[in-house]
Amino acid sequence: MNKRFERTMRRNIPGGASPGLGCRASFTLLELLISLGIILILATLTMRLLNATLNSDRIRNGSRELQSFLAGARDRAIYAGQPRGVRFIQDPNDRSTARSFVYIGAPATFTDGSQVTITTLAGVSTITGPATVPITGAWYTLVQRGLLTDGAIIILGGTPYTMARSPSQTPLPSPPYPAPGPWTLTKAYTGTVGTPIPYSLQLLPSVLPGEEPRTLPSNIAIDLDNSSLPAAWGSPGAYSGQLDILFNPSGTVMGTVAAAGRIHFVLSEYVDASVPIPTATTITGVPLLDANSTWQANTNYVVEQWVVPSPQNDLAFRCVAAGTSGGAQPAQFGTATPGTQLPPDGTVTWECYNPKPRLIVSLATQTGRITTSPVNALDKFRFAEIGEVTQ
Repeated sequence: MNKRFERTMRRNIPGGASPGLGCRASFTLLELLISLGIILILATLTMRLLNATLNSDRIRNGSRELQSFLAGARDRAIYAGQPRGVRFIQDPNDRSTARSFVYIGAPATFTDGSQVTITTLAGVSTITGPATVPITGAWYTLVQRGLLTDGAIIILGGTPYTMARSPSQTPLPSPPYPAPGPWTLTKAYTGTVGTPIPYSLQLLPSVLPGEEPRTLPSNIAIDLDNSSLPAAWGSPGAYSGQLDILFNPSGTVMGTVAAAGRIHFVLSEYVDASVPIPTATTITGVPLLDANSTWQANTNYVVEQWVVPSPQNDLAFRCVAAGTSGGAQPAQFGTATPGTQLPPDGTVTWECYNPKPRLIVSLATQTGRITTSPVNALDKFRFAEIGEVTQ
């Protein structure tokens, strides 16, 4: 009896039965932990690859969106027989980037039948008159509507003059708009000083009725600092209040922007287009680097200067401590982890970045042709300039 009970118990207890006596297979706690660890590693790698793919798709989608929007403005101008264009809207948190744009129509001429007077003091010609009065004058309303800003044209006695506000308020501030200072002329006035004279203003283009801004895909931006833009738009840190491109009915770009020849918009992830710079008051992005930025031996580097290794490996390095580089490229340039600082290179300290892929949307102002190209690692705008590789 006891022996029969013992045999029964051995068959029912794992590890207590002999092979072939009906024992059930099981996993130990260690095996389960190892399996779970492998699953977590594979899931992490999969998510990283998925995010990289999604971001790459967003950049491509953003480039197609911008290319089609520019082409749409050109087609509208041809169809309507009137100027049509695109206004790029700067990001309010970082004005070195733009993340949305909207269709605009032809510029208009404004006059209210009143007159202005030009007074000159210390070589500066100031415009005065009822329309220019801050807050209550007609010009202030035009400023609020975004139709009048620095660089506007005023016609006085048949002669065009470019106007500026003093003190300058570029870019245009957000509502409620502060009262602009007195308007001035940017060149010497050739008329009679102190005598009232009729005027007319050439206003900026306005947003077409019913049009809403179009926004780039999430996390994607136009990196204005890295783009090749018209000189009339200003420079990094001082872009004009309105970034407008107008097409004439023949399908080519009109106005001062046409002098650019080619305009290149660099599309990138927002994190690459907006990198806070600790030693500056502005925010800028990772530069569009090519072979001209290759690390050099025994060279003086300043803070915020960027280099790429040779051969390039998709990594970029920012100088965070100025000094003179060593005699050989740091070995860590090939193995560095993004976000970390490297051991001193001579007396220079580098911080590693891994900029994501970027695309360039190009507009030929003389023909109206719009293309999308990748960045050339040897000469960043080469593909965009010669059209060797387009998408």
